[in-house]
Amino acid sequence: MLIGYNTNVPYKGKVYHVQTEDGGLTNPSIVTLLYFQGAILRSAKTGYAHILGTPHFLEQLRDLMKHQHREMIRALIQGKCDAGKSGHKEEVLPGDEEKDGVTATQESTAGVRAKSLDEILLEHISRKVKK
Repeated sequence: MLIGYNTNVPYKGKVYHVQTEDGGLTNPSIVTLLYFQGAILRSAKTGYAHILGTPHFLEQLRDLMKHQHREMIRALIQGKCDAGKSGHKEEVLPGDEEKDGVTATQESTAGVRAKSLDEILLEHISRKVKK
């Protein structure tokens, strides 16, 4: 079980909390939750049973966790899930399904350089400063 990520994200004058956790070997899944004032606004879950026992398993798992965490922050900053929208949205992301030997999670990030959390937050802050 890997230690997860916790990030406070300021957006539209409010502070949201994004938390990503590893379920461990007995529950091979990554869960990311978006909170506002203690309430869950959105969640995402990705299974990773398909990579258990592979070479560099922990590196792959860490990359999946980072990607899912960044995507939740990106969705918030793009206005897809802020506190102004009602209801909790749950998203089960592909992880175990394979298509031509590539998992859907891998396919969505193949050939694209993922931005770091710092880059995402800096872009968001600079857009706010320009306004």
